[in-house]
Amino acid sequence: VAVGALVLLGVLWLSTSGEGGFVARGGLTIHALAVAAVVAVVVRYPRSGTARVLAWRPLVLLGSISYGLYLWHWPVFLYVDQRLTLSPLAASGVKVAVSLALATASYFWLEQPIRLRGLAAIGGLAPAFAIVSVVVVGVAFLPGAQRLESGAALASAPTSLDNLRPLPSLSGSKKSAEPKPPTVAPTTAPVTTTITPKVKADEPRIMTATEPAASASVMTRPGRVPGPERLLVLGDSVPYLLGEALVAHQSEFQLVVGNRALPACSAAAPDAERIHTHLLPLPGDCAGLWASDATAFDPDVVVLSLNGDVGVELSYGGVWGRTCAPAYVQHLTARLKERLGAFTSRGARVVVLTPILMQETFLRLEGSGEARDCLMATERDLAKNMPGVTLVQFGEWVCPDANVRCRTSLGGADVSRQDGLHFTGDKAMVVWRLLFPVIQRVAGLAP
Repeated sequence: VAVGALVLLGVLWLSTSGEGGFVARGGLTIHALAVAAVVAVVVRYPRSGTARVLAWRPLVLLGSISYGLYLWHWPVFLYVDQRLTLSPLAASGVKVAVSLALATASYFWLEQPIRLRGLAAIGGLAPAFAIVSVVVVGVAFLPGAQRLESGAALASAPTSLDNLRPLPSLSGSKKSAEPKPPTVAPTTAPVTTTITPKVKADEPRIMTATEPAASASVMTRPGRVPGPERLLVLGDSVPYLLGEALVAHQSEFQLVVGNRALPACSAAAPDAERIHTHLLPLPGDCAGLWASDATAFDPDVVVLSLNGDVGVELSYGGVWGRTCAPAYVQHLTARLKERLGAFTSRGARVVVLTPILMQETFLRLEGSGEARDCLMATERDLAKNMPGVTLVQFGEWVCPDANVRCRTSLGGADVSRQDGLHFTGDKAMVVWRLLFPVIQRVAGLAP
């Protein structure tokens, strides 16, 4: 029994992630029962092989400092992941060594004196230890420069439909020269394609299509308002900050960029509700403006990214559930078809970027990995069944596995998200420079 329980614990430790739904849906209970089985065998049979293995001196010492190790490892792990640039092996070594050192010091200088002689036993050492504790935790959690940048940008972001960034004026835009010939062969009907950024560990630039993208250039679509290539960014806070960076550098891509993304925007509104888990107030029916944006701006390409519904509680029809709830999936699909149709009916190409996750060193909402997979499946089905919509697997590119660390570099450049979620400034532009060739290919834009 004990051996089987130990094997089960080993499997759980190696294969279970805190972001999956399994943990909250019986995983922790299974883990607790397996531990209880081991303890029961050791207590009942103190001379058993399991008891002798667990009596090994290093394991006993580790057990003595286990509470301190539990408390101290979290700020240490945060600090190493956020502030140090180390290989995975070196980072693991630093995490283990520093956590063990702090837990050992805590055991001998704080825990044992208090346990044996009360608070008076630690005397003048208490203030010093308290100061060290505050410094360690503070250093781990204090935001870096990039985190301050994203926080400041979001603090000045629009919070309602009334103060969205205005769209560039079509009448005032300078007309471009005749468009270059399309880079892909035209076809009589739009082709829906899934674009997968193929990323090797050392070659994050490589992005190829799973099938040829053969659509006529959006620059030659019927009824297009003359002028330079136009790109519209839609979605929530992730595309909002990406869009702000692109607006500031639109001349680099010879584009006119409209940023109508809105922090906390949900395409399922107004019929679906969402528990307010953001610091920013939830906006109104942001997607309800897309039809008027299609007419006012006449974009050639629309880039949409929805990340806010991942891992939060949702309500549709008075029933609370998750992103995977069938009723919500059906509602979101219908809403997206209706609202994105305002663009595709004018010949524009819609590029849907799959959602990204928080970096694993930050607090992720329980079940966010599973929720991301469900949302991506919904978007994938939409792209397969709605002409003019293309899915770019952005989330899988940034975080290839929901249970492991997300990429912190792309194309050899740093793209770490020090607030855990948003790309800002130069890091946002690294993302755009790698994504834009895919967008050009999808839309038949001139390279």
